[in-house]
Amino acid sequence: MTRTARVVCVILSCLALQGSPGRAAEPGARPTFAFPIRVEGARLVAADGRVWPAFGRSEFALAWHGYHDRWTLADQLLDRDRAEGFTYVRVFGMLSWLEPTWEPWSDAERYWRAWDELANRARERNLVVWFTVFADWNRLAGVSPARFADTARRAAVYARRHVNVVIEIANEWYVNGLGPEQIREAGAMIRSAGYEGILFGSTPDHAESPRSGELASGEATHLVTGPPFDAVTLHSRRDDGHGGWEHVKELRDGIAFAESMRKPIVLGEPMGFDFRPRQGIYDDSPVRALGAMLAAWIGGASGYCYHADGGLWSKLERYPGEDLMQVFWTLPLATHPGAWTFVNGHWPDAPITSATGFLGEPTFARGPYRIYGATSPGGTYVAIAFGGRPPWTLKVQRPVDLQRYGQDGRLIDLRPVSLKPGDVLEERGRDLLILVGTLRGS
Repeated sequence: MTRTARVVCVILSCLALQGSPGRAAEPGARPTFAFPIRVEGARLVAADGRVWPAFGRSEFALAWHGYHDRWTLADQLLDRDRAEGFTYVRVFGMLSWLEPTWEPWSDAERYWRAWDELANRARERNLVVWFTVFADWNRLAGVSPARFADTARRAAVYARRHVNVVIEIANEWYVNGLGPEQIREAGAMIRSAGYEGILFGSTPDHAESPRSGELASGEATHLVTGPPFDAVTLHSRRDDGHGGWEHVKELRDGIAFAESMRKPIVLGEPMGFDFRPRQGIYDDSPVRALGAMLAAWIGGASGYCYHADGGLWSKLERYPGEDLMQVFWTLPLATHPGAWTFVNGHWPDAPITSATGFLGEPTFARGPYRIYGATSPGGTYVAIAFGGRPPWTLKVQRPVDLQRYGQDGRLIDLRPVSLKPGDVLEERGRDLLILVGTLRGS
């Protein structure tokens, strides 16, 4: 028996003594936060000083339901979102794909009354309303510069009335008939109207978003993320290569792209999840839904939005990975999002790496696609190994007391296992493994 095999056997024997694998982790209670939320450096902070995890769900039609007096449904959706651990709902101010279409100027009094009611009902559940003011601008009747300006100013007045509302100027300006100059102009109008809360512009165009962590230097990117905006929203690429895991890997690429801005970064619209998959639009894998959520937080984001059903319909249906989102609250990431240091498993100082290389490298046909990890100032370590082709052999490079969670979010190890450099872990059946531990000697 080789030394590696002996190490593997010793470790697995220790794990077997700890109890039956598959025990569910105790779900962390989703805490209550004090409003309003504010920006503090590169973090989002609640009024009581605690870091606020911007953990959202796309609910584009939620206010539309209220406008049409479907408040029972709206309440059910809000109750579901609160129960599943989310802290905000992302809601659109304009809709072209529903009948009837919806915008602020046909019946302005009724429109803004619905938004007031939604904010009040969300606050009762300790939820923030992420108000995306402009969407489908080029698909609606009656648009004009005057209505653009009036909508921006009235959005500011509305948000000032509610401590649990934050504003995003526009959804994907580059497909909605708006220019980056208009995004900045609307932001300036909203600030001049007295709104002092968190203000997002719009996501950078993917054409200006490099795959690796280069500086965000494009002029359009600067206009939609620079002043007067104090936080950044990113819509990530939705590539489904490498066995469906490419869009998970690209979340970190987007974060690295935006880190030079030194502002809170929220993955406001990643890959959508639906049991009716569509290439580059919807993924149907619950495992990748969990992996994407964790990759965002581990990658350094201050927020992540679960994009079920593309956010389009706001229905009471089940979607891939929906029941796994609360795993976030079981992990140490939930206590200080945005305060962790990213560690790529490729790096020499990574606590855990792959002993067999990474899938996609020229000389390796198996192994995980990536290992993404993060360390806290106190030495806590959280990582995910994902994708690729099992079996994997993971190698320990720093002393660590480690527990593993499976791809169903359930604990494998009931107690931490003490590992030293050179120890290895075999993974034979999963394509997502969650690692949580404490680095010794850090």
